[in-house]
Amino acid sequence: MPLTAKRLRLTVVVVSSALFLIEIIALSPAVLEDVNGHAVFRRLYTAGYMVRAGQAHNLYDYETNRRFQNELVSRDDVKGRFDSPAYEALLFVPLSLLSYRLAYFAFFATNLTLLGLSIRTLRPFLDKLEKVWWWLPAAVFLCFFPVALALIQGQDSIVLLTLMLASAVSFYRGHDLTAGVFLSLTLFNFQFALPIALLFLLWR
Repeated sequence: MPLTAKRLRLTVVVVSSALFLIEIIALSPAVLEDVNGHAVFRRLYTAGYMVRAGQAHNLYDYETNRRFQNELVSRDDVKGRFDSPAYEALLFVPLSLLSYRLAYFAFFATNLTLLGLSIRTLRPFLDKLEKVWWWLPAAVFLCFFPVALALIQGQDSIVLLTLMLASAVSFYRGHDLTAGVFLSLTLFNFQFALPIALLFLLWR
């Protein structure tokens, strides 16, 4: 049976809805734990506080991280500490002025806004998907499990995604300098930024 446009659209809607529902079911039990301080965001939040408190020199010290996390967030002796380049901690200094819960929701809202901006930025390049279903470009992001996990965990991956897309779009529009600036801002995850920078170099 040929796959007509109407049948294709219906299939896409059903599959997208199912994937989104699975995400909600799978991640719902973790939301309360993350809000109470068991998310990756606790490390970023603590790093911002340590910089503000004049403890930047202890940013990579495990015991100091553990002590501040237990005092500021919740008692949880997990083996986790800030492991990004030090300058990224500056991004979380303003959030450290809030309580952990308020900071968590503020960063969640920020990530959600950046995700919306990413979808809007990439939308002109996804016109074929839009012809299948107007919401499909957004569904590609929202139904992708790692994106939902990054939102719930308060990871910096959405920030990375936004900067990477801004760099890519600038590159394809011929704005090489702007593309390089955006790419340089992604160096807090240099394992992703450096290979792309190498490709830019090879492509001249």
